[in-house]
Amino acid sequence: AEILVAFKEMPSEMKQLWWVKFFTWFGLPLMWQYLSLSVAHHCFNATEASDIGFTDGIKFGNLGLAIFNILCFVFALLLPYLNKFLSSKKIHAFALMLGGIAFISMKFQTETLGYMIAMGVVGISWASIMSMPYVMLSKSVPAERMGMYMGIFNMFIVIPQIVSMIVVPFIYTSILQN
Repeated sequence: AEILVAFKEMPSEMKQLWWVKFFTWFGLPLMWQYLSLSVAHHCFNATEASDIGFTDGIKFGNLGLAIFNILCFVFALLLPYLNKFLSSKKIHAFALMLGGIAFISMKFQTETLGYMIAMGVVGISWASIMSMPYVMLSKSVPAERMGMYMGIFNMFIVIPQIVSMIVVPFIYTSILQN
């Protein structure tokens, strides 16, 4: 019953963040699942495991994820400093926009350097994804219900992933034809 009351009384900032979190967490697992295959296809012209370059593509995909995590770590250390001058909302909006552009640019990368740069920029966005929404939330919910709302907020990560895992296989096999 308390959870239902909390949903009913949810602060408007949290309702706004739901949509941001939904689309962010709908797409992120797809990046993790298909990234290396995409690199193999676009940078190494290899779509099948038996193709020359497929293994190198997978390795570069994994290297890209390492760069993603390194830049995430570095940028995460800068976020508290940036937050002194800019609002959490502006930082997060800019980071998401930058990450989205970089993510889309990967579709057009045919060279590994461009792909690695894009992955680094997405890593910067990842730092914000993992922190700024919680900073915004902590400022908008009543302190006595912080635990309840943080728990609900974590549902905003899980639900989009479940929806993604149900919907995407259908789109991938039928519309995108694998």
